[in-house]
Amino acid sequence: MSDVELLAIVLDLQSIVPAAALLDRLGSLARIERAGVAELVSTPGIDRPRAERILAALALGRRLAAEPRERQGPLRTAEDVWRRFGARVAGAECEHFWALALDARLHVIAEREIAMGSANAVAFFGRDAFRALVAEGAVAAIFVHNHPSGDPTPSETDRELSARLVEGGRLLGIRVIDHVVVTRDHYASALLRVAREVTL
Repeated sequence: MSDVELLAIVLDLQSIVPAAALLDRLGSLARIERAGVAELVSTPGIDRPRAERILAALALGRRLAAEPRERQGPLRTAEDVWRRFGARVAGAECEHFWALALDARLHVIAEREIAMGSANAVAFFGRDAFRALVAEGAVAAIFVHNHPSGDPTPSETDRELSARLVEGGRLLGIRVIDHVVVTRDHYASALLRVAREVTL
């Protein structure tokens, strides 16, 4: 079903017109999620209970996307990482940085959010990332952060950070497989391993 049809079901409407008007006015589900109740009820046919229902449904969707998925298969490519995080960062207005602890078969042992930053930067100490990895007994690691701008192109700072993380992992005996920049629709590897599978 289309986004409009799904919204109409959430709103329990006999017509899709109010749902279509809301989506047309705000432009996307991500923008609707960021809107407040007052902004949503300014659309004809959307009262406060319906506005709250929309926000609750979108919040549930985000929580589902954020649930740990340790039972998934191994993470071997940047695309695998993007499939895990792409939906989760939709609509995010600031950068988040995650460390994924992997076992010898590249399955996720644990997922830890290390830091949250601004709209175009996130700062943390490398020791914070590796402390979590060491505590989980990681053999390998993948680092992930998002670009709220929607452009996943790694910055020079991202590449410099990648080099420091690789070196930090080498000193601790943890192989850094990749550092992936993700957006809702795209991804890029800051270690230039976008399409190549890796093995330990």
